[in-house]
Amino acid sequence: MAKVFIILAIFFTYILQFYVPMEIVWRNTKHFVGQKYHNIAQGVMRAFFAILTVIAAASLPRLEQVIGLEGAFFYSFLGLIAPSLMELIFCWERGLGKFNYI
Repeated sequence: MAKVFIILAIFFTYILQFYVPMEIVWRNTKHFVGQKYHNIAQGVMRAFFAILTVIAAASLPRLEQVIGLEGAFFYSFLGLIAPSLMELIFCWERGLGKFNYI
């Protein structure tokens, strides 16, 4: 029963998770498609990227380990390094211009 709920949760939240990447891709590609075919092109693009993510997930046998490694690396970066860099760049009093960070 838990697997059914996990499948439903992924199915219903995939749309929300995929909204921002699709908006970025669509903003850069919509001028290649005529106004008449915007809805069709957007549907085809969404289906293509959804199928592409399923193929990527199915073709990587150790995807769970890769996601864990990536999460461990980027969590430490976002928690430790990124705040100090933002503090350095945005709160420096004077003299901090291009290439003056070191």
